[in-house]
Amino acid sequence: MNPTLPRPPLARLPALRQLLLLATLPLSLPAQTPAAGRIEGRVSSVANGEYIHQAAVTLQGTNYKQTTASDGRFTFNNIPAGDYTLAVSYVDCETWERNVTIAAGAPVSLDIALEPAVLKLEAMTITSQREGDAVSIIRRRNADNLVNVISMDAYGTVADGNIGNFLINLPGLASTQPGGEVTGITVRGMAPELNAVTVDGVRAAAASAGSQAQGDRAVLIDQIPSEFIKEIEVTKALLPEQPADSLGGSINLVQKHPSDFKRRVVNYSAGLFHNTYRDNNQEFAPNFAATYIDKLGSARKLSYSISASYNVQGGVPHDRVQVKYDTPYYPLNYTPSGPDDPGRAGYPIDPGDISVTSIRMLSGEMTRVRAGSDAALVYEFDRTARVWLKGRYTYFSEDMNRTDYQFIGSTTTMLPEDQDPRDDAFSILPRATWRQGAMNTTRLSRQGVIMAGLEKEGDGSLFRLRASYNPSKYINRLRAATAHMNSGLADSDWPTIYIDTTDRFFPTFKRLSGLSNEYGETDFDKYSFEVRYGDEETREDMTNINMLHERRFFLFGIPAKFKTGVDYRRQHRTSSANDITWLYRPAVYKNVAQFMTGGPGYGLFNGRYDSYDVIDLDYSQRFFQKNPSDFTDYQGKAGAVLPPSVITEGVLGAFGQAHLTFGQLSVLGGVRYEWTNVNSRGSSYQLTGLSSGQRTSDINTTTHSSDYGKIFPSIHFRYEPLRRLVFRASVSSGMARPALNLITPTIIINNNVPDDGDGTERGMVTENNPNLKPQYAINYDLSAEYYIEPGGVFSVGAFQKDITDFLAPLRERIGAGPDNGFNGNYANYRYSTWFNMGRAKVRGIEIEYKQRFTFLPKPFNSLYIYGGYTHIRTEGTYNDNATDLVGFIPDVWSAGLSFTWRQMEFRAIHRYTGENLSNYSNIQQDILWRTYNATWDFNMQYSFRPWLAFYVDLVNATNSSPAYFSQTGRRIQWNECAGARLGFGIKGRF
Repeated sequence: MNPTLPRPPLARLPALRQLLLLATLPLSLPAQTPAAGRIEGRVSSVANGEYIHQAAVTLQGTNYKQTTASDGRFTFNNIPAGDYTLAVSYVDCETWERNVTIAAGAPVSLDIALEPAVLKLEAMTITSQREGDAVSIIRRRNADNLVNVISMDAYGTVADGNIGNFLINLPGLASTQPGGEVTGITVRGMAPELNAVTVDGVRAAAASAGSQAQGDRAVLIDQIPSEFIKEIEVTKALLPEQPADSLGGSINLVQKHPSDFKRRVVNYSAGLFHNTYRDNNQEFAPNFAATYIDKLGSARKLSYSISASYNVQGGVPHDRVQVKYDTPYYPLNYTPSGPDDPGRAGYPIDPGDISVTSIRMLSGEMTRVRAGSDAALVYEFDRTARVWLKGRYTYFSEDMNRTDYQFIGSTTTMLPEDQDPRDDAFSILPRATWRQGAMNTTRLSRQGVIMAGLEKEGDGSLFRLRASYNPSKYINRLRAATAHMNSGLADSDWPTIYIDTTDRFFPTFKRLSGLSNEYGETDFDKYSFEVRYGDEETREDMTNINMLHERRFFLFGIPAKFKTGVDYRRQHRTSSANDITWLYRPAVYKNVAQFMTGGPGYGLFNGRYDSYDVIDLDYSQRFFQKNPSDFTDYQGKAGAVLPPSVITEGVLGAFGQAHLTFGQLSVLGGVRYEWTNVNSRGSSYQLTGLSSGQRTSDINTTTHSSDYGKIFPSIHFRYEPLRRLVFRASVSSGMARPALNLITPTIIINNNVPDDGDGTERGMVTENNPNLKPQYAINYDLSAEYYIEPGGVFSVGAFQKDITDFLAPLRERIGAGPDNGFNGNYANYRYSTWFNMGRAKVRGIEIEYKQRFTFLPKPFNSLYIYGGYTHIRTEGTYNDNATDLVGFIPDVWSAGLSFTWRQMEFRAIHRYTGENLSNYSNIQQDILWRTYNATWDFNMQYSFRPWLAFYVDLVNATNSSPAYFSQTGRRIQWNECAGARLGFGIKGRF
């Protein structure tokens, strides 16, 4: 029976009860004194007919000041009768002014269209970009807290349709890029799973399966088509009205809303994609996107939008070389140099010295498909009320065919006889096993979202209700076949391999003796053969309901805004996995050669490494299906299918916040409370043990329940002493809940590892920790922002995060004896789990600059330069006094420019992501560092007409990708290449 989420025990939550009462307080406040009069209106642009967001509206000589909503609306209530001047201003537009007369009971309604400044009409190619910059600058300038807002028009074409390629242009943001694809976003150096990604303020589902580059709470950003998004909000100091689950920051993707546009809009783009890395790849893949927005009826109260996109990346390379390390042994003929030399032949060297135990070469090509559709309906009853309904469906697939070659050394890896043990550049693998494989991995993700809401404005009040349901499904399917030297070889047949890691990115190897593995020389009669089938599936649905109430009024003549609300989120995930390896039976394995294609494979990195025989995976699968009796279950899994793991998490939140304006100083403060309930079910089991004889049929199901609550206060100050200068200070709080797969009660005991020959088993015990607590942070932010007209800013900020209950992995060996935690079992096994390690501190600075040089003579007045830099320092303590924290990137910066001349527009951007600790372990050789990564992107566009432009994108022009190292820069763990990507096509707007 699946665990269900119980109703929250409100009787145990006095703080929550108080906040719920607080949330309904504005509804019970006495009504305002009947207004003497009111002004309401809507602001749009003459240039494109779109409604203007964040235009400044002022009733001159009074405290009545406001910025327009996303649909261009504004409202002033309770205005004393009299004559006034109303002014509306917006970047790159002429200021609009008009005298208005306010009379009791006679509201004034205005439709205001702002004329563009003369400069804006000089080049049609930069219109959308400059409007995007204006939105970014104005919304940021007027924000109550520290936030970056950027329009999707600001950086031109989004490469590959992956919104992640756009996000990494923003200050403080970087990415995780497995296979060269942006899948997750870091904020202020913090890993994707520590940040929130929402769509229209709603947390997106994050179903995933298989190997992922980030935790399972991280939204796979590449699966959200960029064509659906209008603008992006990056919040770095959380408000009480926002969910608290974000340590680094919150990224909100704002969808295109049909009521934001005054007249019909049609956008389209179509083009081709090509990866330039492989010499033998000539494949071009299509991409297409279109959006249609319009209004219906004579009163034009019903707005609707339809969007669709289809993006394919074909022939994407995935070349990787991997190296593993362990403690080496002294050469068998080693002679101690003196009485102080502890070395003895065949004994382990000091654990600080490690050598290569295996070298692996992976080569693959993949095809990615990203597609989706989006629709929205908005009905406006009048200027004060509207309802809306949105639906979205996204589809993502990745199909990869890969070859896999590796030499695996015995556990008694030696150093060359004349080598100093402290020199780790060379290693010898005696009795190495050669394995060669072929595999196909298919990943398929589907997501659906339906959202509904209503908004009602009154006299100085706003009520908003939203609800959404987001089901998702992720499938990871593996089909593989492997040939490897069998265990019955003579001693002289086992290869001895010499490994040279002098080239820190491309280690080489040479066979000194033993059986040949070269193409056309391999004796497959001395090989074993196996096929493998792995299937993983995750289903996750997310339900969100939130209600917000806001009231604006004057408190002793001071403009005030009071906002309260409640929200509820339910996340339910079911995950199942089944992975079985079938071994070709010894009685018939002498015909392993039949499973080969008969031709040489691709030489890794365009021929840097040799070619080898290739397994015919399709034939191997057909053979297995026709001859199942010729195979035996390698680990005894076929008769023991694991039950799915299930977890349900419910989060109930309530908040209250007040905003006061004292002239040039504004203060926003409040508190949020979140109560979390978790119910989970997992399994404990063992893989086949060589000595214990236990099998996976011994499966125990375990359930676990927990709940916790936390209060999150915050206060934010904004001070504008000069028209262009803004200072900000914030103290806020947030958290990051542990990954769902870490708190599901599961224990896996893998006995399926041969012993070392001395009776010592070397298995692995992997245990989840359902008692993990969230990581909490108190955040301090200071910033100074100087706004450069038109559409520029220079800002400097500093921040500090005091983190408690920081999560860290624990990797160690299980000791011997009855008190080892496992009743004396599994001595010398590796043990892997997670724990809350204590406190950590993150300090950083952020610098951003962007400016358009309109004061230069033509054509240089279109030059636009932008850039940002983030530097952080971390302090934390693991159990061996390490201070660098996993996943935190110390340095991230980017710099770019754009230039327009007549109909031609050119862009270039350089990004740098610094070296960082990728994985921590108590075992030295498992500590993993990621190298820095520096990339260049270029974009060119030529506009024939507003409805027809030709573009060319070159992404990752220098074919750069990070490598991973163990401890020092010489101990390469893996290096891969994803290639430079070329895209070109046409786009336009009607």
